[in-house]
Amino acid sequence: MSRMRRADWLDLGLRMLTEAGVEALTVEALCQAAGRTRGSFYHHFEDHDAFLRALAETWRDRQTDAVIAQVEAGPGGARGDRLQKVAAAIDHRLDIAMRRAAGRHPAFAAMVAAVDSRRIDYIARVLQADRSLDAADATRLAELDYALFVGSQVLWPDRAPLSMLDGTF
Repeated sequence: MSRMRRADWLDLGLRMLTEAGVEALTVEALCQAAGRTRGSFYHHFEDHDAFLRALAETWRDRQTDAVIAQVEAGPGGARGDRLQKVAAAIDHRLDIAMRRAAGRHPAFAAMVAAVDSRRIDYIARVLQADRSLDAADATRLAELDYALFVGSQVLWPDRAPLSMLDGTF
């Protein structure tokens, strides 16, 4: 049996959050699911709240920062098209689970608010560059696009989310 790394605990936590919600993220449940002792868990995390903060940071890194990096690394041209395609491929069930968890734990609430702001700001920058909009118009359109994205994640979790970025609206 190989040793559990910090990343393994976080991967497990994200899976459990997605499948069963924030209530499932007790240290006991995590250790049971991993087949490890509490000592193994506490080797990597100071306490349960530190684990939850790290879990929220991992979600941000994977579902936002990595998306932005992938879009920025793409070839020249309309970033909006790339952003729409890359964003459609993220784990939307995880985004939904994070939003639900935000109503129950402050670490998640703060991270969801920060991620929402970062995503809207990035969409606005893309719109400003791709469509030659002024900053105020780009921000308003980014807010609408993001509301459409989040709303379609919740309403139709098994479909790719809707977006105005792909030019269909």
